[in-house]
Amino acid sequence: MIASILKSMRLFVLLNEPSQEISVNEMENAYLDFVEQIKLINASKDYSYAFRTLNFVRIELSNTNRGKKCT
Repeated sequence: MIASILKSMRLFVLLNEPSQEISVNEMENAYLDFVEQIKLINASKDYSYAFRTLNFVRIELSNTNRGKKCT
């Protein structure tokens, strides 16, 4: 399923990583790769599938740092 593929992308890994040693360039590249995948999903003619997938991504992003305190 594409939703699980998106969740395993580098962007989610970086967002869930507690390390502060992530370079801006690394985060930018991960984000751009993620955006390209989102573009592919939106190019689909199956709008209900695209909607469900994007909703899943929204939920996963909102849960990424839930419960973690900023230091």
